[in-house]
This record gives sequence, C-alpha cells and structure tokens, in this order.
Amino acid sequence: MIFEVGEELRLKKAHPCGSDRFKVIASASDVKIECLGCGHRLIMEIDKLKRSVKARIGSGNDRKNQENP
Repeated sequence: MIFEVGEELRLKKAHPCGSDRFKVIASASDVKIECLGCGHRLIMEIDKLKRSVKARIGSGNDRKNQENP
C-alpha cells in the first residue's frame, strides 16, 4: 500500500480533536499526515499507518478532476 501526497485517509482511531480524517503531506519510509479537524501534523511509520487506516477517501487530485470535467 503506497500513500500518495494529497490523499485523504480515515483512521480507525480518532485524533483527540474528534476528527478521524487525515491528509497525506509527505510519503517516504515515514508518512507525514495532517489532521483535517485541527491541522495538527503527525509523522508515522508506514507500517503503523497501514494498520491504522480504516478507509482511503481519495486524493485531492481526484476531487479537482471531478469538479472541473
């Protein structure tokens, strides 16, 4: 499972602010994600993030393409 920059993820466990949606900011051996509720940024190991993902919502690029056909 490869995470693309701009992709939105729904995690199994919610962030303390209450949101369970995150956006991928950077992807390498570690993945940098940003909470879409409060904007807090986290760095997670890719294996740990793979286990934590409940759903892949899609990427920002997909949404832009749908809005402007």
